[in-house]
Amino acid sequence: MVSPLGDWDAADVQYRDRAVRALGRERFDAAAQRYVLAAYATAAGSEGFGRTVFDGDDPGWVGEPLAYLALAGVCERIAGRPGRAANRTAQGVLLAQDQRSYVLDHPVRRAACHEFEGDLHTVGRRSEKAREAYDRAVELYRDYEPTGDDPTPARWTTEAPLQAGTDLVAQLTRPGRVTWDDLHGAAPDRALVHRGEFRRSRMAAAVQGLVDDGKLHAPRGSTEFNTGRYTCPECGSDDINFVADTVLCTRCSAPTEPN
Repeated sequence: MVSPLGDWDAADVQYRDRAVRALGRERFDAAAQRYVLAAYATAAGSEGFGRTVFDGDDPGWVGEPLAYLALAGVCERIAGRPGRAANRTAQGVLLAQDQRSYVLDHPVRRAACHEFEGDLHTVGRRSEKAREAYDRAVELYRDYEPTGDDPTPARWTTEAPLQAGTDLVAQLTRPGRVTWDDLHGAAPDRALVHRGEFRRSRMAAAVQGLVDDGKLHAPRGSTEFNTGRYTCPECGSDDINFVADTVLCTRCSAPTEPN
């Protein structure tokens, strides 16, 4: 079934991919809605996700839904709908609070929820609550001391739900590129603390910059540079980004076809 918006929004395409494709067409209103639906679907274990946010045997998979609600909020702000941005991010805050209060029992995963709350409050323009959430995340990260088989602070950064937060930061800071070292620092034992401090100090400016520019870039997938086979119709670059089962320009995220 083809959407009235075009083939890129076909019903047989996952909501997250439809959101990314909407970003390429600068349809931020549509991207916001698709990201919200992606959040709901992944929370329920749909779209190939395979686990719900209430999976007690394999906890922590709330990161993607929270990230999608934050991205929906950014898109709403770019589309000139700050009230809806506040609604999207408030939903995410409630989900994060529920998870850290009733579902997740590890202090690092609870800290990650506080971190997401900071991001969501930032997008929703609730700066004081954002700082409180980031402060709590940093405090919990600082208190963490691995015991037994617990992962090290550096290893935790690739575990759920923290990896989804890393991916969110990477997308919100495009077209630049935030590396793992940028986000987590050079000292592995301070990786979590540095991560919280980075987000506390950088996310507000990053989000405001996107709103001021009127553009949220697609996430980085598999990239290829100087292809000589593609030419972006918007900026002329031949660097391409394979993401959401489509080809976008690496530099400006516009849909790009072979020459």
